[in-house]
Amino acid sequence: MKKNQSELQRKNSLETRLNSFIQSLGEVFVEITALEVNTMVVEEITGDKFIPWEVYRDLFPISQEYLEKQPISPTLYHRYLDLRKQLELQYLLLLTNPNSELFDEQNTIDGVYNNSILTNNNLELNSDNTYLPNPIDSKSNREQMKVQKLLNCSSFLRILRKIAEIKSTLELRNRFLLTQSNNSSDLYLNTIYAQTVVQLDGDVVNRFNQEVLVHPNRDLLIKLHQENVNAGQQQWKGLLSFMIEIIQGLLIKGKDLIK
Repeated sequence: MKKNQSELQRKNSLETRLNSFIQSLGEVFVEITALEVNTMVVEEITGDKFIPWEVYRDLFPISQEYLEKQPISPTLYHRYLDLRKQLELQYLLLLTNPNSELFDEQNTIDGVYNNSILTNNNLELNSDNTYLPNPIDSKSNREQMKVQKLLNCSSFLRILRKIAEIKSTLELRNRFLLTQSNNSSDLYLNTIYAQTVVQLDGDVVNRFNQEVLVHPNRDLLIKLHQENVNAGQQQWKGLLSFMIEIIQGLLIKGKDLIK
């Protein structure tokens, strides 16, 4: 009798872990159902690593008042504010999604759905009207625990990584604007000139910055972009096939183990 119960517990444990792992793979699979290729010219290629806490800490305080106190070009204020709003919006969507690691039914009942950012695109965010936990408040253990939980959420980390990439581009652009020289070639640095998005359903969206039309190396930029798109598509197709093979193999092995 005890042996049967032990065997049943083992199978249940294996099934739970297998389902959890497959669900995690499914979340990753959703994220790679689109290929995005951007082409830009930069002064230098940095080797900066993605450190979630550092990125989150730098994004959290962004507001109109905060930007005015920083060495940031006013022409980029709206871009930084948009990033902060995107972070807040994505967090609220995770809070209200029953399939999310961050789902909090009580928070949903208490008014997340009624939060202004979900209905007002012009809302100005600040420390008084944000739902995001404060990473700067070191005196509050509760806030720090919330931050740790947030940064352990795979869905939020994927969102944070994408926003960090955009922020990095903005920082390069800002550095150029603040140290703008008389060299006309500098005008073409740190700008995304071409973007291609390929969806799994076959939709392809090409966007070209109007500045590429007057760029002295326009033809070369477009050629390089197309070559990068072709290379990206090959890698993307290979990754999709690899993910499908892993999931299929796990499903077959999982059924055998649980029997």
